Amino acid sequence: MKKPIVQRVCSTSIFFVALLFWVYPAHTQSGWVSRQSNTRNGLLAIDYYPSDPSELVAVGGSYVIRRSTDRGMTWHEGIDPFYFFDIAFTDTGASSAAVAVGAQGRILRSINNGAAWQTRSSPTIRTLHDVDFPTPAVGYAVGDLGTVIKSTDNGSTWTSGGVVSPFDLYGVSFADANTGTVVGATGTIFRTTTGGATWIAQNSGTPRKLNSVDHFPTDPDVLVAVGDSGLILRTTNGGLTWVGGGTPDPSQLARVVFYDNNRAAIVGEGGKIYLTTNGGTTWTTQATGVTVHFFGVAYIPTEPGDITAVGGDGIILRTTNSGATWLQQTSNTLNVLRGLGVTRANRFVAGAGDAMRRSTNNGVSWSNVTSGYPLRDVCVVPGTQEAWAVGDGATSLSSILFHSTDGGANWETRFNSGVESFSAVKFINSQRGYLGSSSLGRVYRTTDGGASWTNASTSPPMVRVFDFAFGSPDSGHAVGSGGLNGKISFTTNSGTNWSTQAQTGIPSLRAVDFYPSDPNIRAAVGDSGFILQTTNLGQTWIPRISGTTRDLEGVAYASASDIYAVGDLGTIIRSTDGGGMWSEQSSGTTSTLSDVAFISSDTGFAVGNNGLILATTTGGVVAVSEDSRRAGIPKQTVLEQNYPNPFNPTTRIKYQIPNDNHVTLKVFDILGREVRTLVNETRIAGEHEVTFDANGLARQTAGGLASGVYFYRLQTSNFVDTKKLLLLR
Repeated sequence: MKKPIVQRVCSTSIFFVALLFWVYPAHTQSGWVSRQSNTRNGLLAIDYYPSDPSELVAVGGSYVIRRSTDRGMTWHEGIDPFYFFDIAFTDTGASSAAVAVGAQGRILRSINNGAAWQTRSSPTIRTLHDVDFPTPAVGYAVGDLGTVIKSTDNGSTWTSGGVVSPFDLYGVSFADANTGTVVGATGTIFRTTTGGATWIAQNSGTPRKLNSVDHFPTDPDVLVAVGDSGLILRTTNGGLTWVGGGTPDPSQLARVVFYDNNRAAIVGEGGKIYLTTNGGTTWTTQATGVTVHFFGVAYIPTEPGDITAVGGDGIILRTTNSGATWLQQTSNTLNVLRGLGVTRANRFVAGAGDAMRRSTNNGVSWSNVTSGYPLRDVCVVPGTQEAWAVGDGATSLSSILFHSTDGGANWETRFNSGVESFSAVKFINSQRGYLGSSSLGRVYRTTDGGASWTNASTSPPMVRVFDFAFGSPDSGHAVGSGGLNGKISFTTNSGTNWSTQAQTGIPSLRAVDFYPSDPNIRAAVGDSGFILQTTNLGQTWIPRISGTTRDLEGVAYASASDIYAVGDLGTIIRSTDGGGMWSEQSSGTTSTLSDVAFISSDTGFAVGNNGLILATTTGGVVAVSEDSRRAGIPKQTVLEQNYPNPFNPTTRIKYQIPNDNHVTLKVFDILGREVRTLVNETRIAGEHEVTFDANGLARQTAGGLASGVYFYRLQTSNFVDTKKLLLLR
């Protein structure tokens, strides 16, 4: 995350005199509050969309992507292209192989009860939703656009079974190596008796999506399929006719599993679980006490009363008495668990979301089995809804890169070099971007939107590249490390070539940032509390005293004078004079903070270990108590005239409100078109000040508003006022 400064740093002599009087402040009550991230994986980077600061993206371990569309109040899972949607064990006795399938055709296989997983070559890049092994050797998986793939060697290799249907397939159930049924969108049902060589369409009698299908263990002609709107279909003649109805609650039903010809379970959205003891003739609703969606369910084969269901928010629910009571198990994750598998011999259960969870004691306790690697950086393309995330592959010499074009709602893999891991990404526009290596120190450059990449740093300027800052399309910095020392590289020709800026004996540098109003001024932070600043694009760098010896991992400009840095043991430090002096803020945590981003002068976010997301709407300053602040509370809402006016390029706007209220402060051009949103959140009663920078919001690059007359409007629940301001370039 990179950002801004307009105020020039003081001279060296003044700086050292000021240092004599500088006192490191004690911790105070925290002005930062924790937000629920719905993951316990470490978050390593955060960025926001300048065109809409209410949208943010954070990334981290196990390919975690988290997204917020309400200014960081709530966070949701990004649709990660490496989610796993189902797990099946291939054994019916002593064999212990397991297969997991997921998005973009991903297939993982374990041969040691799920303790370790290896990627298998897939014949498709389409999402796979379900997998089934009717025998230890033969298995089938189904997915988008009618995809069916098949394995005949215990899941080690897979071949394409062709396209069965034009519609997505979500469920598969095979009674033996040759006889099976698949179900999917628009009520699609197909059956084969030839091992997938030929398929016959069946009439489901419904246009609703079918999500899962299973058969009686000893009678392959009796099957039950479940789907949207509480749909349950049943056949007793191999699918020649399907009949059925729905559940009392018309929820989406995600999975059906039969243990014997009488007992089965259905799970679905809203915490719904249904059990049957008469082969599906009737179903009994279970009182689970939870409302999250369930996606997977499994029996302990030797103990049919022992049932486990998994779903959203890392939920694992278990009953040992056929549903009389349900108890939640500790999953050690808040990520969605989408599939569940169980061995027949070892009673081992495994769940799959963005990483594996494993139990060896019938689901009583669960541990993490890593199957995803870290995403180390994320960036938003200015002025667009595009975002990029980069990270590690399975080894130090492999990588992964994700791309989103819709504000982080959906992601696709765009580039996997197979050469080295990436720890930094920066896009100037939709076409031109840069990748920084965390293993070989190279900088890669694209000019075609990530379709192709070229090495722009021969010889490598450093060993590890941790961050980029581009203040203009041509000039940019890369910071990182070379051996035991920090390194700074600089380009003046859009990254075609890079040169080292002279710095010796400095610690590793982890982050760099600038303020768009004056991109000549930049700040870099690193290990042991090290801070450097430059006022001349790095011709000279001046060390600053941070007041901490803890490693600093991220830096961000919130305004012309306010700079924040975060790091180890919950460290948050702030400068209010453009970087001259720094003071510590209490974060309320001792977890490492990896990155920081500010979407306005006082609204910011920090991310770190164990899925930690901290937020502030007060610039990290502790809000005053109710009693003390009421004494000076204004009696009415007032919007003051901006100062200075005329201005170039910044001006201050003050306002006061008598009660806590949701406030919007927006700037419009003379035609009434909105050009900036300065405030859009709840503010406490009192006086407030906002800096309006006509050169751009934090994170935006060169360019800004033209000279002319503009209007700014303050609006609360019971007040609206508009005033005029004049920009003179």
